[in-house]
Amino acid sequence: MVRPDDSTIEPLRKLADKALDLRYSGPDKHDRAAVDSAAAALGRMFAHKGQATQNLGLVIKAPGLATVTVDEADGGRLIGLHVDNWSRHSLEDRASAPNRISANLGSDVRRLLFVNLRLSAIVALLTAARESVPKNAGPTEVGRRFMVRFPNYPVIAIEIAPGHAYIAPTEDIIHDASTAQMTHRDICLTVLGYFDAPRAAATVELSS
Repeated sequence: MVRPDDSTIEPLRKLADKALDLRYSGPDKHDRAAVDSAAAALGRMFAHKGQATQNLGLVIKAPGLATVTVDEADGGRLIGLHVDNWSRHSLEDRASAPNRISANLGSDVRRLLFVNLRLSAIVALLTAARESVPKNAGPTEVGRRFMVRFPNYPVIAIEIAPGHAYIAPTEDIIHDASTAQMTHRDICLTVLGYFDAPRAAATVELSS
């Protein structure tokens, strides 16, 4: 977890206040400029050696959801715990895929849910358990096979306070967000890239 400096977060406070209104459906031209500027600032602040980043935009979710990610191609169905696939890296190369930073712009604490195993470790455990993993399997399919085979493996929840952010390898771990405990809309800014957490930031080690 990291805390972006106030010069990055403060310009988005008014936008976040607007987004808390249920009538707000998304950023207009002026709002998008503010989001783009903040995303660029996050890149300058945390991206590894100044590498390029991709602004995934402002994400607004309703409170009271156990998980929040939807499949737009399937009518907005909630997909639950999953593995991102922005980069389309192979299963063997997931450790080199981009990670992401996601900043909480809302007024409530939000939660990141994840399984603390990289995909390489998940594939190894499935193989050891004599579970076949097709070569053309997608990362989320592999994650779901693992959760079915090892249903008691814990899912970790980390609280992200307003104004704070997490950096996580979401293309290499099973994860989602949760708004189950929130009373207001969840508002976050997400940027894809290669990000480094400052040494003073809280970190959670992933098992290999």
